[in-house]
Amino acid sequence: MKRIAIFFAMLAEAQPVITHYGMTQNFSYLTDDTSFIRLYICHNKNAEIFLVTPGVDPRYQVDRVGPVPAALAVWEIIHKLKPEIIINAGTAGAFAAKGAEVGDVYLAKSPVKYHDRRISLGSFREYGIGAFDCLAVNIIAEKLGLKLATISTGSSLDKNPTDFAELKYHQADLKEMEAAAVAEACYLSGFKNLILIKAVTNLLDKEEHSEKQFQNNLALASYNLAKQLVRLVAMLVEGGLFTFDLP
Repeated sequence: MKRIAIFFAMLAEAQPVITHYGMTQNFSYLTDDTSFIRLYICHNKNAEIFLVTPGVDPRYQVDRVGPVPAALAVWEIIHKLKPEIIINAGTAGAFAAKGAEVGDVYLAKSPVKYHDRRISLGSFREYGIGAFDCLAVNIIAEKLGLKLATISTGSSLDKNPTDFAELKYHQADLKEMEAAAVAEACYLSGFKNLILIKAVTNLLDKEEHSEKQFQNNLALASYNLAKQLVRLVAMLVEGGLFTFDLP
């Protein structure tokens, strides 16, 4: 039985997928009671599907979004759940000038970078940017009719000139808050089978604040993301894509 792990930063993003698969919360795969992640599980044909979120912060009662919880959660996914493929699914900001629209769904291409880990000290500069790999999914993108995007990760939702300069330098198509951390955790663990899929909630080159756009468009983006994610999982399981390296 194939094991696929899907990581979402927010429960609201994940809920349409949980509902589609009829997933139930499960703790049996976690080896201790100190884990902060939330685990949902189902069996679909010949696959065991895990869905993981970083849970809720006990002080502020909000989803643990951002790079640090993402990296910690994916580290646990790799070492405790031992999946064959990890899919980081979530939402992102994009650029209308590059043809993006709210609700569009993208697959990521390498490398995945950080735009706000700025360390202007010689080689620390490149270390901060990161540049981590994910699986090349050109064939999958073509079959699903999805566009490919370069993703850049930061710790903030708002828009500021310094971040925008870095996004331009990275030639980034999407701005979000966990992909590079997920990819870095995979890199540090020697795990190579990572796929990133993101839906657009906000347009960065639109005057309206990202926060307002995100709140207004989260439901639509999550719904569209779930539709494409279900198709992606079916293709991985039924299409035999576990049997060879994706080009």
